Amino acid sequence: MFFSEIKPYARYVRFLDIKTYPQLSREVTPLDNRLFYVCGGTGLFKIGGQILEAPAGSLLYIHSGVSYAHLPCSAFYLAINFDFLQNKRHLSSPVPPCESGEAKELVEDIRFFDYTVLNSFLLLKNCQHLEELFKESEREFITRAPLFEEKLSLKCTEILISLIRKSEQAVSNDSRFDAEKIADYLRKNLAEPIDNKAVAEKFHFHPNYLSSEFAKYFGKPIHRYVLEMRILKAISLLEAGDDNIASISKSVGFENQNYFSRYFKKVTGVSPKYYLKKR
Repeated sequence: MFFSEIKPYARYVRFLDIKTYPQLSREVTPLDNRLFYVCGGTGLFKIGGQILEAPAGSLLYIHSGVSYAHLPCSAFYLAINFDFLQNKRHLSSPVPPCESGEAKELVEDIRFFDYTVLNSFLLLKNCQHLEELFKESEREFITRAPLFEEKLSLKCTEILISLIRKSEQAVSNDSRFDAEKIADYLRKNLAEPIDNKAVAEKFHFHPNYLSSEFAKYFGKPIHRYVLEMRILKAISLLEAGDDNIASISKSVGFENQNYFSRYFKKVTGVSPKYYLKKR
C-alpha cells in the first residue's frame, strides 16, 4: 500500500496517566495501530528488547502486531488507537490488545511500499508542535460533534505526515540540517539566481551534501524544486490579474522569457498566454 491511499479511522483517543495504570506494564500486542504523545514527565517503553526513554514532547508510533510494554514511570500521554483505512469502522469501541504470544487476528495488517518506517515502530523526540493536534483530537473524540470522525481522520493524517517528515529529516543524523528552513529560503528568493553552491555557502554545507540531503527529504533535487515553485508563483500572479508575461517571468527568476514559456507549458500543458486567455 502507498501512503497516499490512507484514510485513517481514529477508533479511540484518550489521556493516560501512567502512574494510575500499573497494569499497563505487562507486554501486550496491539491489534490496531497506536500513537502516544508524551505531554508530561518521561515515558518508558519496552519494544523489541529495547528500552525507549521518551521525554515530554516525544511521539511514539507502534504498528499493529508489534509487541510493547509501558514500563513503570511518571508520565502523561495522549494516545490514539487507529486504523489506516475505514474498513473496520463498525469496531467503534476500543479493541483490547492481546497478551504477548497469544494468537489473535489483527484488525488490519497494512504494509507500506513508500514509507516503510510505518511498518514497525518509531520514537521521535522534540515533537511539541504536534501537542495541539493531539489535544484537538481528544476534544473531537469526547465532544462527538457532527462529522467528528471525518475531522479525526484528517488530524490523524496530519500527525502521520509530520511523523514521516521528521523521521526523514532524522535520517541524516545531522541536527543542523533543516530541509524545510532551506526550502523556505528558496521560496522567498525565487526572483534571485539560485544555485546549489550559493545556497550551500549560506547554510554552511558542502554543495554535494546539501543536494543529497535536500533530495532525501523532498524527493527531488533543489533545481527541480525551485523550478516547480517558480511556476506555482507564476500561476498565482496570472490568477491575480497580472497580464505582463515578461514581468512575471523575471519576477519568478527566469531571465529568458522563452525558456519560462516552454517550462510553463511543460508543467501546466498550456503556454502562459493561453493560460492568461482562459483564466
